[in-house]
Amino acid sequence: MERCEEEERLIEGKKLSDHDFEGYIRLLDASLEESRRVRGVRNLKPQKDLNRRVERLLAKYNFELLSGAEVIANQLREEGIRRLTSSFGPEPDDSEICEVILPVDDFPNLETDVLGFPITAESECSASPLKEHTERWLFAIRDTNDVSEKEYLQKVADAMSRKTDSTNSIVKDLGRTFPNCRGFHSYSDTYHSLHRLLAAVANEVSFGYCQGMNFIAGILLLVTNSEVHSFRLMCHMITSNQYNGGYYDENMTNCVVDQMVLTELVVEHASETYSRLEEAGINLADVTIRWLLCLFIDVVPTDSLLSIWDVYFEQGICFLHKLAIHIFRSLRLPVGVDFSHALDIINRSMKNVTLSDVMAANAIMFDANQLQSMREKAKKKRDKETKGDKGSKYGFLSPKNLMKW
Repeated sequence: MERCEEEERLIEGKKLSDHDFEGYIRLLDASLEESRRVRGVRNLKPQKDLNRRVERLLAKYNFELLSGAEVIANQLREEGIRRLTSSFGPEPDDSEICEVILPVDDFPNLETDVLGFPITAESECSASPLKEHTERWLFAIRDTNDVSEKEYLQKVADAMSRKTDSTNSIVKDLGRTFPNCRGFHSYSDTYHSLHRLLAAVANEVSFGYCQGMNFIAGILLLVTNSEVHSFRLMCHMITSNQYNGGYYDENMTNCVVDQMVLTELVVEHASETYSRLEEAGINLADVTIRWLLCLFIDVVPTDSLLSIWDVYFEQGICFLHKLAIHIFRSLRLPVGVDFSHALDIINRSMKNVTLSDVMAANAIMFDANQLQSMREKAKKKRDKETKGDKGSKYGFLSPKNLMKW
């Protein structure tokens, strides 16, 4: 195989030798041979085996040197795909890949954005360049400690060298992160960036990894296009009480309490909607837990999501409460609406959230000090009710039940 210029460049004073490369290829051949023996037919599974083998090899060879590791990985994949092609025929074209990886019905007929939401004339006009969003978010956390690329690479190396409870959970959730987005398929660079980022974050914070963090990390990577920026932003988001601190630790303290706070706010600001949801048998937390835990990811159009995050980074988690109030206040639920119809109305309204909704929510008078005051009252109320009455309407708001979601 011809050597490319990238392969010849020094990697932190080291070169990939012919001996090393051929050793890797021999291991790849062993993996491909197993695929031939077990399956014996042409499909995409052998390529997944190949990618897993490449990841395993790089974990033992300068995996912390991201640029060098990606160069080596690309070379190994090219050679592996060449050998796969000779055994199983040519690689499928894009339409075949869609049929195999995702059902065709999962793709909307309209032109869609990166996460699968239809692109409208309004979204095209209101979407800001990703660089502007990155600059706003980094400015919002400007007082936090900066992280250099060298420091980040060391954190990745430390995280990858350890086997913890988070390790398997992260690997399982990689494939569940934005399955409609090609950027996160297992053969993509973003997929491997997500793996490194989640491992480093889980190793950095005291509570490790929690489901839902993969979606936050994915959005950060797509917008900032930087693992280092994403690492710094995410660590602050999931540890600071101004943002989502207390949402992902073992007790999920603020996550549980904020559902109680939001329920009180909806009762106050959208009492009619709350009453009809209750009549339909819908617990408000069943709807809103995903909104706050995943910061409205995958429930609103992507351009609206980025506008939401712009204000979120400026004001903190209290803005997500304001947005939820606005959404419920804007709902038009008919009298006697049933469970499924009510959920359908909510889901359709979420898909139509626009910049004007973000601006309307921002006008609601509710700030971080009011949130903190309501949190303290809610904690006392929850402690009293969970001890005295197991049938309390807040009884389902336990970490165990929330994790079932």
